[in-house]
Amino acid sequence: MSSVAYSNLADPWTEWIGAFDWRKARRMVDQVPVMELVSDGEHFRRIVQEGICRARVSIDIMTADFKAMLVPDGSRRRAKSIIEIFRNLADKGVEIRILHAGVPSSAALIELKQQLPERLSIRRCPRLHSKAVVIDAAGAYFGSANLTGAGLGAKADGRRNFELGVWTTSIETIDRIMNEFNLLWEGQHCETCKRREICPEPLEEPKLMPVTPRAGPFPSASSRRPDAPE
Repeated sequence: MSSVAYSNLADPWTEWIGAFDWRKARRMVDQVPVMELVSDGEHFRRIVQEGICRARVSIDIMTADFKAMLVPDGSRRRAKSIIEIFRNLADKGVEIRILHAGVPSSAALIELKQQLPERLSIRRCPRLHSKAVVIDAAGAYFGSANLTGAGLGAKADGRRNFELGVWTTSIETIDRIMNEFNLLWEGQHCETCKRREICPEPLEEPKLMPVTPRAGPFPSASSRRPDAPE
């Protein structure tokens, strides 16, 4: 067969490339849930700077330790504490819930005593050992890092903890984390708890300034996502 005849034949690969819907493929890729490993100093960038500081709707945190860690922004200005960050976000309408185990650090308590924003709620469960941060019910971190400077914070590599966790946008995973959070937040485990000797006041809230407690039931994860229908 001559070379001319070959040139007239259709190239199956070329036809497939031409017919492929690249825009649809990109949309499909964009919809694939993220499952990203986060280690050591990456926690500050991924969870705090790109997560907490950019929240638009809600922040839900489970942490064993709760400290007023500093959040530098790269400038020479005084670094804000995470309490100040929470206060600014709450003033913008972001609902923040923090469930912790230990007594907050003295620095955190001093700042909280100044004012407990209406949209910032804090409860304590001494049995809590889970660490998770859910942002806008659309992204979530779960792993080893506490809400401390050496955990999620910006301490230098030679001073911070060795931490490991996962950041995900998997809706199924986020819903499971939020379900566990809400069960603890609403006291569903309190009646059968066998550790009342370390928890005389279940789901203790900080006695700082009088605030009106939020009434349940608490919203599901899907209803709190930025794109959720009203």
